Amino acid sequence: MFFDSTYVYSDEILDLLTTIASIAPHHIEEQTLPLLFRTLPDAAFSRDAIRERANCWRTLSALRTLCVQPELFETLVIRLTTKLDLVCFPANGARVEIVDTEPNAAYAHSILTTISNTLSTKVEKSHPDVGKYIERLVPHIYNLFIFSAFGSDEQRLLASDLRLVHVAGKIISLVVQTLPPQSVFLQRRIMPDSDRLDGRRQTTFSMELFKALLDGQSKGVSQGHQKIPSDRKFDVLNVSLIFTNCASAVTDFLHCRKQPRRIYYRFSLQQSLPCTKRS
Repeated sequence: MFFDSTYVYSDEILDLLTTIASIAPHHIEEQTLPLLFRTLPDAAFSRDAIRERANCWRTLSALRTLCVQPELFETLVIRLTTKLDLVCFPANGARVEIVDTEPNAAYAHSILTTISNTLSTKVEKSHPDVGKYIERLVPHIYNLFIFSAFGSDEQRLLASDLRLVHVAGKIISLVVQTLPPQSVFLQRRIMPDSDRLDGRRQTTFSMELFKALLDGQSKGVSQGHQKIPSDRKFDVLNVSLIFTNCASAVTDFLHCRKQPRRIYYRFSLQQSLPCTKRS
């Protein structure tokens, strides 16, 4: 067996399974992936559970290696985004006050990194299925982090961790950068239908993203189980607020000649931008 009770497997077996995945991915999807996903917990192990945590990281590493093919990557995205929701937003019955959030933050970071690294491999191999995840993966990620940004007003939510935001941004960039811009060239018959479809996806995404950034309408770029309150606006580019805060910070900066205070005011200038503030 690939796995046993002590979670032992060799690199040679993993290489063999990777070869099988490239030839007959349905065998891996039906027989191997269920075993792997079953070993992933819905919440991180404690710091003291060193062996269990190491096994969890090895499982994610194996998934990253195996799930490059389109069919397997789709399963990976569905299962890991579901797992990410459970880690970041525990079910009501399991909702308890967690004093040490670092294990869960590290676990969520590893889940996102697994998706990111697998996606990066697919981009390097020029897989044509990457573009569709602007509709299947990107909105889920936006929803997770926008909801967490709003919720952090009352309590610090796991997905407001800047390390998670960084990896999520990398995932979005990998997907978006593979999409061709919608232009007259995409309407030519020599262009494959998939390119024309990706071009329309790029256009739709860009329009909805601008609505979110300029008007605060995040509904078009976010989809997920967590419902963003309808009365909350995604006010990341409040021009008047940015101008007022920046003007005040620049004035203080220019009127201060002492180096320590100049460092302080430079920090204040950075913090005056809503997109750079830490919750």
